[in-house]
Amino acid sequence: MVKVALIIGINYTYRDKKTQLSGCIYDAHRIRNMVIRNLGLSEEDVYLLTDEYEDRVTKQSILDTIENLKSLQLRTEDELLLYYSGHGNSVMDTNGDEKYGKDSVILPSDYIENGYISDDDIHIWLQDTSCKTLLLFDSCHSGTIGDLPWTFVYQEPNELNIEKVREVNMKNTHIYALSSSLDTQTSWEVYNKQLKESYGVFTNMFLYILESHQYDVPILKLFEQISKLLYQKHSKSKTKQTPILSSSSRIPEWRITK
Repeated sequence: MVKVALIIGINYTYRDKKTQLSGCIYDAHRIRNMVIRNLGLSEEDVYLLTDEYEDRVTKQSILDTIENLKSLQLRTEDELLLYYSGHGNSVMDTNGDEKYGKDSVILPSDYIENGYISDDDIHIWLQDTSCKTLLLFDSCHSGTIGDLPWTFVYQEPNELNIEKVREVNMKNTHIYALSSSLDTQTSWEVYNKQLKESYGVFTNMFLYILESHQYDVPILKLFEQISKLLYQKHSKSKTKQTPILSSSSRIPEWRITK
């Protein structure tokens, strides 16, 4: 079995200060270190895109890297992880495939000049994948970023809402997306004074729970615990952030393991 990861972290370092983020590059490195040290990936099988030293996380560079992943011809038993930390947004749906009328998009470093990458673009790519695939998106409005048919949301700590949001047939029944917030919500990063680093709240909880389970946990259990922690954190706050799990099948069977 082959394990491959594409990890993207964009702080918009070389762009207008008003658009810059603080913790995305740091989180990308944390995810990279985790998959190598704890999930058994080799350095050669981890593709890292950040704008740490140069403005290279453009729309074209992301699309080119995804094309390179296709060329690997990953098989059914192989595993692919795609992690994204950066700006997200929502735009009006133009092809009528969204239940609530808006598409989720991610914003490459050159989005002002060259535009976004939409959930429709990501869905087309996912239709061509045959391996087990896990998307992790720590970005605003990322809820249904993969346009997968089934969604799972904890409305309260113990109330799981399961909904089929679109009639679409997926040949690959092992595609999953963990998103940091609903399509209508923003995702938050915080500054840690001791570490002198900023990081995404969702990414930090994802890593914390993985470590607490010694990097061996079913995705539904992982999602449940992230949801409960975020619910506790934001229950008395105006900055509510509700994670969402999407799946190409009714029963999510992915297990994150070493």
